[in-house]
Amino acid sequence: MLPTQYGKKSTVHGAFMRWAKAGVFDDIHDLFVQCYIAQKKPTYLALDAALNRARYGGTGIGKNPCDRGKNGIKKTLAVDDNGTPLVCLVTPANQHDIIPARALLEKIKNIYPVGETSILAADSAYDAEDFKKALANSNIAPFITQNNRRLKNADPEAKKLRSAHRWIVESTHSWINNFRSLLTRFAKHDFAFSAFYSFACAVIVFRKLHA
Repeated sequence: MLPTQYGKKSTVHGAFMRWAKAGVFDDIHDLFVQCYIAQKKPTYLALDAALNRARYGGTGIGKNPCDRGKNGIKKTLAVDDNGTPLVCLVTPANQHDIIPARALLEKIKNIYPVGETSILAADSAYDAEDFKKALANSNIAPFITQNNRRLKNADPEAKKLRSAHRWIVESTHSWINNFRSLLTRFAKHDFAFSAFYSFACAVIVFRKLHA
């Protein structure tokens, strides 16, 4: 479906696979994010993950606990209060949410100057003491819904507290699903799908820069 001016599809595919392995699309995303942060100076983050099916299997997949154990992947995303995807990561579907969250925190720390980010909102899947401590050590205030297990003996008022401010990341997941090949993973290689994911995020950041 590529326009003919791009050349033969085998040539385009070969170039894409080389660039994907080299991390070119990650670099494009990071470059746009740096420009965005310098211009917008966001101080708010929302974090969440989305599960998608991996139709043809391949590397970097796992049994999706929400889809009868079928092969799938987990797309984890951190956005600002404008829904701009600042950091992203793809992992197997059966990996707990907190594992990619820790990896994303390291990427966030590399992007933001210390003290620039003040809040990170997330649901109860990220209610882990070590993760919240790592956020605090990075000058990021965790605004995370408490896990139900922690609420059994909690004060009734504490049970009402929920992180309603993370809704924007769910909207961004919906935007990303509008890109081809990202709602369902057709790529057999995890690095190829991750490259598509990073490139889709880069496109959204670019649009936000020029909105």
